Amino acid sequence: MMNTLRTWCIFPIATPEDLAIKLASSTWCLCTAFEIGDYLFLNDATSEDGAAEYAVLKRPAMPEAPYIQLESITASWMTEERLLEFICRVLAGEIGLEVEWACEVRPSLESSEQHKRCHHCA
Repeated sequence: MMNTLRTWCIFPIATPEDLAIKLASSTWCLCTAFEIGDYLFLNDATSEDGAAEYAVLKRPAMPEAPYIQLESITASWMTEERLLEFICRVLAGEIGLEVEWACEVRPSLESSEQHKRCHHCA
């Protein structure tokens, strides 16, 4: 997670297919985070005009524990089909804590009711 000072607004996603479509077909505000199951995909890009980067985090078992960042992906370099395959592998637990560089992170997260608008919301 490159942007440790950013606050993200969480949007629940129902299916891996929906998330793959969203990541492949749109540019999102820098404060956007997608939640699917026990995982978060946080927009970690440096600019809306640059590559779409997402930090992939696993939710902690205990509320006060840190999240674990499992991966960082450049969604704009992936097809919708490749994104779907990756998302399904994450949800199946195939990409997990055994990743060599997995690390603890404590992102600042808000619901849409809490978030309202920030300087990243355009």
